[in-house]
Amino acid sequence: MAMATTAMVALCLASRPAAAANLQMGTSVISFSVPPGAYNPATGAATVTISRGLVAQVNTNKKWSLQMRATSANFVFTPLSGPTVSKSVSGLQLRDCTAGSLFVPSLSFTTIDNGSNTKGRWLDSVFDVIFQVTGTDPAGQYSVILEFQVI
Repeated sequence: MAMATTAMVALCLASRPAAAANLQMGTSVISFSVPPGAYNPATGAATVTISRGLVAQVNTNKKWSLQMRATSANFVFTPLSGPTVSKSVSGLQLRDCTAGSLFVPSLSFTTIDNGSNTKGRWLDSVFDVIFQVTGTDPAGQYSVILEFQVI
């Protein structure tokens, strides 16, 4: 039987927002566990979804794009016991709560939302956070930094 896996995703802002754009992250750190009962006995895989786990707020007077990237291709892994392993950040996804689109972090900035002038209001971009593990992923802490920017 698979052991519980603890995952932590650290989110931070990129330092390059457009001059007239403002960006606030409603979430800075997401920490959750994959309980042993979440694993499918036939496949050994588990998926944990943190509903509305990430909220980005944009306030700008022009057209905008919200972009995301991972600062590393792999999670930083701290094992509970045993060897250190390498796990791609492709095991992490963001799902747009409005459109349902899925986004996988990469090393390049990718547009995950866009819009027009917010007319002085803060507009929420809300995403589910989805973490996938296999029965062969050892128990431990998986961390990655995601950067966000508005252009």
